[in-house]
Amino acid sequence: MDKVLDKLGLYDIVAVLLSGMVITTLSYLLLTVVYAINIEALNNGFDSGVVFIFLILSYFIGLVFQELGSLFQFTVHKLIHNNSLAMYKTRKHWKKEKDNGQKSYQYITKAEFELLKEKLQNVDMDSKEWNDNTIFYYCKKYKEADDMNFIEKLQSLSGMSRSFAIYFFIVFVSSFVYYVSQQPYQINLKLFVPIIAFALFLIFYFRFTRFVIVRYTKIFRSYLYSNINEKSENNQERNSS
Repeated sequence: MDKVLDKLGLYDIVAVLLSGMVITTLSYLLLTVVYAINIEALNNGFDSGVVFIFLILSYFIGLVFQELGSLFQFTVHKLIHNNSLAMYKTRKHWKKEKDNGQKSYQYITKAEFELLKEKLQNVDMDSKEWNDNTIFYYCKKYKEADDMNFIEKLQSLSGMSRSFAIYFFIVFVSSFVYYVSQQPYQINLKLFVPIIAFALFLIFYFRFTRFVIVRYTKIFRSYLYSNINEKSENNQERNSS
């Protein structure tokens, strides 16, 4: 088991396997406890074979929700006519900052972003035509060489939150449709499932967007200020010589 975990990256463990395990367990509890559905395969208890199947099933369920999350994120980008959800949120914050002076260091400032684009133009003149995502992935490639664990940690947390947001939205829709289709209506656990699921959907969606914004901001600033520090060091060396 240790050898298998060593071969899996942090993203695979957190965003795929762990997410899949939580989703599989919650689904089992919902089906058996709330909706009283009997799962015969588990009536004989858990053994090593069941645990192995659970881990394999969890991993593939995690993969499915990662793909659903990617499709969801792609759809959001299309709806907001922007290549980056993080920069869409950041530009909205810039407007708030301009209108009412609301500041937050969670976002890269407009002045920092303009300075970043100027730095990129010194590296590649074609960067004038780059969109937000192209700029991000260029800076990300630079940052990966500096601190890969930092990149994987933020990516894993955002991926996990995105999967949970998708899962709880599906639970909300399916449980709501099931409840309204049952008559007469009763106040029981089935009533509270869609309410709790929708609340959890909002929580994990906001967590997902926050991690994405932090990831963009940290990588942009890392590239920007690393380049500034490098130039400062080069100037000091020239002056000393």
